[in-house]
Amino acid sequence: MVWAHRFWLRLQTLFRRDRITQRLDDEIQFHLDQQIAENISAGMSPEEARYAAQRTFGNPIFLKEKARDTWGWRWLEQFTQDVRFGARLLLHSPLFTAVVVLSLALGIGSNAAIFSIVDALMLRQLPVTAPDQLVLLSQRTAQEADYAWSYPLYEQFRDHVDALAGVLCIAGGGKTRATFHSVVSDSQPELVERQDVSGGYWSVLGVRAAVGRMFTEEDDQLGDPHDVAVISYAFWKNRFDLDPHVIGRTFILYNTPFTIIGVAPLQFRGTQPDEQPQIWVPVTTRKHLQPGFRAFTEHGSSWLTVIARLRPTTTSAQVRAQLDMLFQVDHREQLRRFGSQLTPQQLAEEQRRHVEIESGANGFSWNRDRYSRSLYVLLTIGGLVLLIACVNVATLLLARAAARRREIAVRISIGAGRWRLCRQLLTESALLSVAAGALSVVVAIWGSRMLVGFASGDEPLKLNLAPDWRMFAFVTGLVIVTGILFGVAPALRSTRMDMSPVLKPATSGILVADKLGLRLDKSLIVAQVALALLLITTAALFIRTLDKLRSVDTGFDRDHVLLFSLDLGPSYDKLAVRWGLYHRILAELQRLPGTVAASFSMIPYLSHSSWTDNLVPDGYVRGKDEDVECYGVTVGPDFARAAGLKLLAGRDFGLEDQPEHPPAEPKPGVGPQLPPVVIVSESLARYYFGQQDPLGRYLHFDSPDAEAPQGRMRIIGVVNDTSYRSLRDPKPRAFYIPFFQTAGGFGDDPTFFVRTYGSPDAISATVQKLVSRIDARIQATETHTMRHMIDRDTLQERVLATLSAFLSGFALLLVSLGVYGVTAFSVTRRTGEIGIRMALGAQSGEVLRMVLGEVAVLVAMGGAAGVPLALGLAGLLRSQLFGVGPRDPAALVSAISVMLAVALAAAWIPARRAARVDPMVALRYE
Repeated sequence: MVWAHRFWLRLQTLFRRDRITQRLDDEIQFHLDQQIAENISAGMSPEEARYAAQRTFGNPIFLKEKARDTWGWRWLEQFTQDVRFGARLLLHSPLFTAVVVLSLALGIGSNAAIFSIVDALMLRQLPVTAPDQLVLLSQRTAQEADYAWSYPLYEQFRDHVDALAGVLCIAGGGKTRATFHSVVSDSQPELVERQDVSGGYWSVLGVRAAVGRMFTEEDDQLGDPHDVAVISYAFWKNRFDLDPHVIGRTFILYNTPFTIIGVAPLQFRGTQPDEQPQIWVPVTTRKHLQPGFRAFTEHGSSWLTVIARLRPTTTSAQVRAQLDMLFQVDHREQLRRFGSQLTPQQLAEEQRRHVEIESGANGFSWNRDRYSRSLYVLLTIGGLVLLIACVNVATLLLARAAARRREIAVRISIGAGRWRLCRQLLTESALLSVAAGALSVVVAIWGSRMLVGFASGDEPLKLNLAPDWRMFAFVTGLVIVTGILFGVAPALRSTRMDMSPVLKPATSGILVADKLGLRLDKSLIVAQVALALLLITTAALFIRTLDKLRSVDTGFDRDHVLLFSLDLGPSYDKLAVRWGLYHRILAELQRLPGTVAASFSMIPYLSHSSWTDNLVPDGYVRGKDEDVECYGVTVGPDFARAAGLKLLAGRDFGLEDQPEHPPAEPKPGVGPQLPPVVIVSESLARYYFGQQDPLGRYLHFDSPDAEAPQGRMRIIGVVNDTSYRSLRDPKPRAFYIPFFQTAGGFGDDPTFFVRTYGSPDAISATVQKLVSRIDARIQATETHTMRHMIDRDTLQERVLATLSAFLSGFALLLVSLGVYGVTAFSVTRRTGEIGIRMALGAQSGEVLRMVLGEVAVLVAMGGAAGVPLALGLAGLLRSQLFGVGPRDPAALVSAISVMLAVALAAAWIPARRAARVDPMVALRYE
């Protein structure tokens, strides 16, 4: 048990240091007194006895150190000493410490903020049972991955795949987003976020109710769905104040009473990391909420996201094979019915479509695909900014070490080892890095919330940004890496020197030229310039991309159009009732002062939604590989004028194109008995008719799709081409047909267009009151301008441009600090040289040009290294650009010009100081 005794003694030295030290002093003094007494007994005088005892006993300080090495942790004591000494030095230089800590904290914090979003959106696992067993199902071709499934296929997967422990579905097209709907609870109307899920949702995920029970497959029977709901814990807390009697309470959803049967646990926020449903209902209750909803039986209607749980004994290959076998049977039938409308290439691509599975442990999200590339780009930019910050701090530490040359030389001369000094200097760097890391956590928390708010626009992402172990591990890793990056080189350089000139009493010893150190300082400046130029060029490309997108000729009025939607519900499930409401709203909107025209569209511009079909003229023979796909829009009367389109020929839709007595029920592919008409875009007319007059010609759908309007449609007008889904997409061949020709229109509820003479924002509140006055049960939602649609479409580009510009500005600030510090230090070291030059006739302007010229050379060297790096990175970002190439000369020239101007501005003050040196004072000082 000797080791236990030693460990106990060493532990005591940590917590009883003063007592142990006093005992050691007492013991040493006891032995010394004993030796003195023996010497006196031997006949020595007291003085001689004391000296003899000291010679015999040895150096007490050395003995104490040796004793501490035996029963203490010497390395820990030295580390504590280094920390205390380093902290005192840093506190005595508050400006230096503040600049370093803030620079690193902003660099680390910006990276941690972006990583927090990456973590919340892409890395964090769902709080469910065994999330690693969850898989997300998709259909894959060589060109795309589609996550949308039909209800009949979901039932096939659920009932006939033995390799799966369970299957769930979530309503929506592809990686669906939960939608907002009007809910009346306790007679108080309010908006809640609802999600429709299958009965096996909770059991497959392994989520148990915090209160009550979860609904099951028995509540989700297609023949008899139960109108029950589970609410989120947050909704229970905020809306019901954690009332345990909430179970059994009812609320009204689209005139249908629902009963609350359970509350989800606190940690569960759904299967989408960027959404937070408040209410979950069985998916089959859509039969009650949307009468006439037919997608439950349609094999070609894909509107569900499907997640499955693997059995522990099955492999992914087995599951994929069973799923694909069922899918191919269904898919071949769909190709048999609709394959004739595809080109040979499209048909061959569809024949290769198959089932794939991927991990569902992190849930799914539309925004994961939308923002992932941008987030990784920002992480790269943030990493470069942090690297610049590290180089900048290394430069400052080198300058600080130069000022401490005499101190370090003295410590080496009296016996301090180089490793001991390096360790002490590295401890100072570690203290700076740790302080910056602690502050960076605050920056990361604040920055991530600000970034999400900025990037979300009008559709806030409900990410869980609470720091977790991954974020702290990321910050810790950056703290360690940055401490090494900016601390090692200055520590090694500071302890390697020729001490003889430094220790000379002459004043010149302090200012002796350190050519190696100066070259290292300048090399670090060149590195900063190269990295900063890389960032500035990237920011310039993103800014020019945003400018190019904003300057796209959209083809519609972007400045005077107000848009709004309606949330109608089952009260307006009859086509005739809906048309009556639309007609009244249009009539009232037209009466508003300042209104040019009003209409509606089932698919608004720049909504990233589309309806495509094969449209050809009568008698037209398609080529073998010819793509005759066109983009369609179902609209109301007077749409061209309401949207600000240019009517190039013919006329707009009017009330004469709508039936006076519309049918009560919408029927697939069957419109009212009116002559079918169509308005076509300029490019569609040119493609089929060239220079001939298209008016009066007939088009028809070359498609067996039962949903498409049937019969020939007479062209009554030609309008200009417009942007359709996105500003990035080329303007497609498009056609516009009246609302009733599609028996209700492709799309959901319409988006109304109100074109005004003045600012559309001025009538926003009036429009909302107008709709409520017509029917108090409905309200105008998503009220915004067409300019807002453009801003939303360019949101990702705006985020990249703004944040890259901000980070580049921060990098420029760091570079300017580095240039200023190195130039000022160089001027101070060369005071004697400058004095001699001026004594020999050099003018102030020549000295000024000399100093600035040296800085310009450093910038040129950095540019020579930075331009190839910038071009390389820009090539990787090609897919993020629009209207500019990765070698855009304007971006490169502007980046180099900004870099040179900032560097020269930073060097101006020390250069002016050098130009004002008095030769006599400088020579006498030297």
